[in-house]
This record gives sequence, structure tokens and C-alpha cells, in this order.
Amino acid sequence: KPLIFKRASDILSPWVGETEQKIAEIFTEAQNKKAVLLIDEIDSFLYARSFSYHSWEITRTNEFLARIESFNGWLICTTNFYELLDEACLRRFDIKVRFKPLNISQILLLFEKILGKEALLKYKDRLKKLNLTPGMFAIVYRRLKLLEDFSPETFIVELEKESKNIRKSPLGFRL
Repeated sequence: KPLIFKRASDILSPWVGETEQKIAEIFTEAQNKKAVLLIDEIDSFLYARSFSYHSWEITRTNEFLARIESFNGWLICTTNFYELLDEACLRRFDIKVRFKPLNISQILLLFEKILGKEALLKYKDRLKKLNLTPGMFAIVYRRLKLLEDFSPETFIVELEKESKNIRKSPLGFRL
């Protein structure tokens, strides 16, 4: 099936009513093309209506929910803020997948793939103390390549910094 990928910037509009119109258009396009519709950062649209301050925020969410309900196709949505999504939204998704941080064996394997067995043996104990995701490995890898400061020591130091960035928000959600 073809894939239609949309970001919030493709859909959100500063004009009242235009966002709802764009929402309708993307669902119609996906339906007509028999495409998989992938919407990134769905929390931009479907956060809990109890957090809404303006009526247009509620109508935007309502429009999205109505379109999801009547959509006869594949819809995939991504978010880093699952806990903020509207409860009515969650009932409309048949499958929900949560990607958790890597377990220790996955962290060790990924570190070894990037830096080799020798580096793994040297830094294994430090790695076991970290809470990491694949994205954190990617961020550190790209940053060090860009800075041309790539070594096993700088890599582990930067992973340790990234691991400390996993924290709790004031609402109790993992950020």
C-alpha cells in the first residue's frame, strides 16, 4: 500500500476551521488512494480535551475523532506523550505499541556493534547503570561524528548524560 506521512505542520493552521478542513482532506486522500496514513506526533491534535482552553481546540479533537471513527483504512499515529492523549482517542485504536527503553543485554549489544568488543569490556559496568533508548544511541553517535570527537570514552560519557535526561515531568509522565 502507498504511505501518506503527515506531520503536525502539514495539518495545523492558525486560522479557525482550517485545521479541521485539512484533517478531513488527509483522511479523504488516504481513503481515495487506499493508502496507509501515518501521522507523527498525534498528541498535537488528540491531547485530552480537559486540557483545552479554547473551543477550537475541542472541535479540532472532535474532528479528528470523527474521522478516525469513519476511516476505512490503516491509520498509524506516533507520540512520545501517550499519557496526554484523550481517552476517547485511545478507544479508537485497535493496537497500541509502546517502545520502552532497552534492557541491559540490548544496551550491551548495541554498544558492542558500534564500538566493538574491547570497548564493551572496558565500559560494561558503566553501561549496566544506564537507562537508554535506541534514539539516545543515535543522538550521541551523530553528535560525536559531527564534532569529530568520536572515541569510546566520549561515547560513554555522552550516553551517561543522555541517560540522565530521562526524567519525570511534573504530571508524573516520563519525558
